[in-house]
Amino acid sequence: MSLLTNFHFIMAVVYGYSSYFYVYGVVQPAEITAAQKSTYGAIKYLTYWDLLVQCAFFTLCFLSNVFSSAQQNKRKTAPEKILDFLFSSIVFPLALFTDTTFWGLYFTDRELVFPKVYDDFYPSWLNHVVHSLPLAAALLEMLCVQRSFPSYKKGFLCNSLFLAIYLSWVLFIAHTTGDWVYPVLAKLPTPQRSLFIFGLFVLMWLCYSVCRILYSFKWRQPARSEKKVHQKKNK
Repeated sequence: MSLLTNFHFIMAVVYGYSSYFYVYGVVQPAEITAAQKSTYGAIKYLTYWDLLVQCAFFTLCFLSNVFSSAQQNKRKTAPEKILDFLFSSIVFPLALFTDTTFWGLYFTDRELVFPKVYDDFYPSWLNHVVHSLPLAAALLEMLCVQRSFPSYKKGFLCNSLFLAIYLSWVLFIAHTTGDWVYPVLAKLPTPQRSLFIFGLFVLMWLCYSVCRILYSFKWRQPARSEKKVHQKKNK
C-alpha cells in the first residue's frame, strides 16, 4: 500500500477505536453522572460528532484508495467527488472549529469546557485524539491530496446546515432536560448566550474560509470545483 493509503488506514483505525473507547471505556464517577440530567451520553458533544465524522471520512478515503479505478488525468469518480465535498465543507472546518474552540476555552477557563475533575477518568491520549488530532490530520490530508472544491455557496450552506443541526440538538437537550451540554452555556444569561451561539456560527464560517485559503496557498491555485479544473485542462 502507498504511504497515503497507510495514513488513511491508520487514521480510520485510531478514530474508530477512539469512538468506541469514548463510549465504553470512559467511566464517569457516579456523582458526576447523577448531576447530569441529560441521558444522551457522548452523542450530545460536538467533539464526538467530529470524531465520527473524521472516522467516516478517513475510512471512506482508505476504501477509495483501495478500490478506486480512477486514473491520473481523468475525471474523478462519484465517491471521490463526495470526499472532496465533505473535506472542504465539513471535515476540515469542523476539525479546525473543534480544536480552536476547545483549547481556546480550555486555556481561558477549563472549568467551562473540561473541568479538572475529568482528569481522573478521561485519558490524556483520548483528549488529544478528540481535541488535537483532527486538525493535525486534516492539515496533513490537505498537504498530501489535491482536492476539488464545491462552489463557495454550496460549501458555505452545507457548513452552516451542519452546525445548525448540532446547535438545534443542544437546544433540544436543554429544553427537554434543563441540562446544558456545555457549562459555558449554562453560565451565560440568555442575551449573552444568543450572542455566543451567533459567534459560533461566525467562527465556523471563518473556519470554512480558512480551509479554502490554506488550499490556495498550498496548491498555488484558487479552490475550484472539479468541473472547472477539468474544463481548464481541456482548453
